[in-house]
Amino acid sequence: MSHVLTKSAKGLREASGKTQELPDELREVLKLCRGQFVAEELVADVPLAEQEAVAGALVVLAQTGYLREVMEIETEGLASETDVYDELSVFEFPDAGRNAAMSDSLAQQLRAEVAARRGQRDDETSEQVRQAEAAARQRAEEKSRLEAAELARQEAEERAKREAEARARSEAEEKVRLETLERERAEAEEKAKFEAAERTRRAADEKAKKDAAERARREADARARREAEERELEEMRERIRQRGMKRRRIAIPLLAASLVGPVALVLSVGLIPFEGKRKEFEGRASQMLAAPVKIGSAHFVLVPKPQWQLAQVVLGEGATAVRINRADVSASVASLWSLPESFSALHLDAPTVPLAVLPSLFGEATQTVRLPVTEVTGTGLLLMGSKPVSPPMTFSAAVEAGKFANFSAQGQDPDIGRFAMSAEAVSNVWKLRIQAGQCEIPFGIGKALTDCAIEASFTPTAMNVSRFTGRMYNGDLVVTGQLSWAGPWQGNGTVELTRVDASQWAPAWFKDGFASGTAEFSASGQQPDDLLSGLHIAGKFAIAPGTLNQVDLDRLVQGRGTGEQSRFASLEGNVVFDQGRADFSGLVLTAGALRADGAISIDAAQVASGRLALEVKTGAVRLAMPVTVSGTLAKPDYQR
Repeated sequence: MSHVLTKSAKGLREASGKTQELPDELREVLKLCRGQFVAEELVADVPLAEQEAVAGALVVLAQTGYLREVMEIETEGLASETDVYDELSVFEFPDAGRNAAMSDSLAQQLRAEVAARRGQRDDETSEQVRQAEAAARQRAEEKSRLEAAELARQEAEERAKREAEARARSEAEEKVRLETLERERAEAEEKAKFEAAERTRRAADEKAKKDAAERARREADARARREAEERELEEMRERIRQRGMKRRRIAIPLLAASLVGPVALVLSVGLIPFEGKRKEFEGRASQMLAAPVKIGSAHFVLVPKPQWQLAQVVLGEGATAVRINRADVSASVASLWSLPESFSALHLDAPTVPLAVLPSLFGEATQTVRLPVTEVTGTGLLLMGSKPVSPPMTFSAAVEAGKFANFSAQGQDPDIGRFAMSAEAVSNVWKLRIQAGQCEIPFGIGKALTDCAIEASFTPTAMNVSRFTGRMYNGDLVVTGQLSWAGPWQGNGTVELTRVDASQWAPAWFKDGFASGTAEFSASGQQPDDLLSGLHIAGKFAIAPGTLNQVDLDRLVQGRGTGEQSRFASLEGNVVFDQGRADFSGLVLTAGALRADGAISIDAAQVASGRLALEVKTGAVRLAMPVTVSGTLAKPDYQR
């Protein structure tokens, strides 16, 4: 049986607040009672922990008249749908009161239900405990498993991270090691090539010295033989003369008298200046060369052979004049009265030839001039630029049909070293070859080169340089190009530098490093001397590796001063030379984590100016700084 209860009038007044007779706990339970309700259902609706207190409160409210019973209904399964209380004996029901009978019935009903459900509750509680313990164990095991899995995952990630870092560090170290080995190998190869080239050059120099010494020895031997033969001949003549003296003692006075006149005549002829013949030689030479010719004096000698000696000869005028100390023209005695149309030989003593005249000598002049000789020889030939570019040379030239066919000259001195020059006319084109121990680039920067070699061809209006090689600052220089003079003088071509020692070119800027690069050049001017002022060179260069002087870029970035030296892996950029000014642009310097970009200029007065942007990247850290470059070519200055 179930009890259906509702509030009494007393209960309504208490619940509405008109009266406040009940304790707060009972008043709260009374407020839960709405309309007609089943006591068991109300108890079942509250949380399990509060059901016992609510059930007791309902009994008290019924006993004290705040609740009244409406009816009793049959219910089955109520005991199984509500939670069970441990004991209902805790409630004390008064024996008297208006609702005592109802309260007793309600209490009895609840006791019966409790007794019926106690065993079931115990079983359910035990099962619930077992299930709760099993679920707790399962949750604990699952938590432990998840924690173990998470710990294993974290350890695996940490181990993988450490392994990746170790692998990256090992790869970086291996890369640095391989780069170092490659750099050392390249440097060793370059050093070996340089040493091999040096050995070859030294061997060539030694061979040239030995050849020169051998030639000098042979010449000395030949001269000694000639002198010995002449002495022997002179001794033989002396013996014959002594034997004849006895036979001709009487005839000597008569013979002497007869010879005085002819001998005096022979000796006096060489002392007589022939002014008329001098002018005649000047006129014929000027007409032949189509240029003014001046001759200081003209003499005719009979010893050692008949010839005209023309002293202080000047061909042309001004800076391009060819000056000859003396010209010996072989001729017969008959030329004293009338000069012939041609001569057998011409010998020039100490001719000085300006470089600017070479294009004319090997160009147009060879096509128009007809020489009245068959052979030209000479000694002391000197090629002259702003200073001598060759030692005094002996030379010879063959003349065919009045035109030069070939030419060769050679000489040596301590300043320039060995010098050999040869030329051959092929189909109106001269093929020229020059080898010199020291030289300067014609119309170039004026830097002395060593081990020079030139291969060129001349036409009436141009010179084509197929290859010009030399050594400069321990590096190699190769030039190809052409020079024309049909109108204004113009030149152009390419320049290639290989392993030039930067520390020799700019010792204040570089401690070490080898530079290589290529460039194109052009020049123009009204005269050959104007080509240098109109010279323009543009190209690219690279130095790898090297060391800067006067600055430590790492210290500069860190703000710890300027420092003294800075090693770099590579430096490259563009370069332009124009009117004595050098502009280096697009500069990129790398040195590990450091990089520098910028431009530097050096004017004609060798004053430097420029800016560099330094940047250092290490992981997520980046440092950047501008640097001002000033000073001079002899002493650069770097400031933050």
